[in-house]
This record gives sequence, C-alpha cells and structure tokens, in this order.
Amino acid sequence: MISILNIKKYLIFLCALWLIFGFQTVNAQTTNKNLVNIYFFHSNDCSHCKGEAKILNTIEQKYDNVKIYRYEIHQDNNNEIRKNVQELYAIKANGVPLTIIGDTPYSGYLEEKSDLQFIKTIEYYSKYGYQDRVGELLQIDKLPNYNIDNNAPTLEEFMDTYGNYKIIGNLYTDDLDLLTTTTILGLLSQLNIIRLISILIVLWLLSKIKSEKYKLLLLALYYGSYFLNYTNYIFSNEIYTIITAIIILILFILGLLSYRKIKNQSIYINIFLIIAIIGGCIENSLYSSPLDIFKELISLHNIVGLEVITYYINYFLIIVLTNLIIFLILYSLKKIISQKFIFYIK
Repeated sequence: MISILNIKKYLIFLCALWLIFGFQTVNAQTTNKNLVNIYFFHSNDCSHCKGEAKILNTIEQKYDNVKIYRYEIHQDNNNEIRKNVQELYAIKANGVPLTIIGDTPYSGYLEEKSDLQFIKTIEYYSKYGYQDRVGELLQIDKLPNYNIDNNAPTLEEFMDTYGNYKIIGNLYTDDLDLLTTTTILGLLSQLNIIRLISILIVLWLLSKIKSEKYKLLLLALYYGSYFLNYTNYIFSNEIYTIITAIIILILFILGLLSYRKIKNQSIYINIFLIIAIIGGCIENSLYSSPLDIFKELISLHNIVGLEVITYYINYFLIIVLTNLIIFLILYSLKKIISQKFIFYIK
C-alpha cells in the first residue's frame, strides 16, 4: 500500500508538473505592427453589406492596429467620396459594399472567401507597410507609417503561403474547407508514437485488473485526465490551467480512495494518471503541429461565437474516435499475439 507521505509526494509532483508544462498563455498583442486603415462603403439596405459589417466588427475587436472608417452612401456626401475612391483604383462596378483594406480594394462580399482574404490582407499590410492613398485622399488624421518593405512579396504571393499549411503530401489547408481540414488535423494529432506507447502501457495495466468495473473506471480516469491536459493546451491561460490542475488532483485522490481497499492494486491508479499527464505533456510538446494549425486556422478565419464551439466539438469527437479505434486495434493485436504465443508454448 502507498503511504500517506508518498501520496502527498505524488500530489505535489503532479501539481508542479501540471503547472510547469500546462502553463501557457496566448500572446495576442499587435504592438509594433503597422496601422491598417479600412474604408467601408455600404448601404443600410444591402444584405451583403450587413454580412460584411459583422466580420469587420470582429476584426476591429481582434486587431488593435486596425482602424475602420464606415461610410453609408446615402448619408452626407459619402456617395461622392465612394466615386472618388473608385476613380483612384479604376473600379468600374458602382455597387456596394466597397472595401479598401490598406491599399487593396474589394468590391462585393462573399462570406467564406472574403473573410479569409480580409484577414490575410490585414496581416500583409501589418507586416510590410503601405501607402494609404485613400487616407491621403480623404485627409485622414492618422495614417500608417511609410516603412514599406521593398523586398516584401506581393500580396498575391503572401496570400498563397500565409495560413496555408501543408497537411499530407501536396495537400494544403487552402485546398479544403475548414470542417474537412479540422477533421484531418484531429486524426493526425493522435497518430504518433507517444500515443501508441501510452495506450500499450494502459493495456498492460488493464491486464493486471480482474474486475471489469475497475477496468472501466481506470480507463475513464486515464482519458479524463488526458483530455483535460489536451483542452488546457487549446484554451491555455492561467485560470484554466489552475482549474484543470485542481480537477486532475481530485481525480487522483478519488482514484486512490477507490483502490485503497484492493490489495496490491492501489498503485495502478497512480501509474494511469502519471502516464496520462506526462504522456499528454510530452505529446503536446513533440506533436503539437496539428493542434497549432487547428488553432491558427480558427483564428485566421475569424470564427467566433457558437461556430467556434461547433469546430471544437468536431475536433474533439475526431480525437475520441481516433483514440477508440487505436485502442481497439492494439487490444485486438495484443489478444491475437497472446493467444498465438500461448499456443506456441503448448
């Protein structure tokens, strides 16, 4: 049996490990970036304008180096201003919405395509600078710094590479819709050697337990702690780290209490949780690329609200299913190998 002193050591060790490996913060600062002015010509009666207005509102909240100037074409002399801007860029279409991001005009709005274009254009001008010709024309007070990088790629070249991640072979994220991409990333995030070794050890530990009820409990505790670790990596911030650390410790204590009456088996719950935590930390540090891409794509597409939850649920469901399939395959192989080995011995 594990002594009270050893239990305390385990708790201190796990808590310290969790806070060290799980303590991550998202740096969302946009300081030292060029100011990007956006000029949005719209009509209150235009449905496409209303759709674009929503994305622009979220962009304004996301980037503190972005300033949006809105012009309702039926108010004041805004329609004349729009015509002047059209002449500046030789735009023939007279409709709205008309949006100038930095020094690039966009006429019309298509939700899935335009949102990504807007974000990439903002990132481009934030990084490389530009001359704000519309701002100069309209005599805007605050113009961006003119530290234009002459060695910078073109906007088109930048759009082809920025936020366009290689998944498998010649398949890139821009080639697929976001739902399909996140599904593939969820699958790839679990196909690594650490995950396989971890599950193999779990299978060995399960063979030491005779009660089916306790096997299920161990599996629940193992995957519960593992997914808490995983969600901590996704939603990493100080408060969430502390909360998940407390939950892990509670699971640890509950596991000990459940097994203290089982002779010579209380050690297994410790091993299970240690594997889940250490394995999860190592896995996140060595094989975090699919998860990093997933987070970047969610941010890049500027997805907010309930839609974000939908994508996260899809991502986690794929992780759960992948784990289940891996577990069942390894369990079947273990069973087949054991049977053949016993038969060979006989």
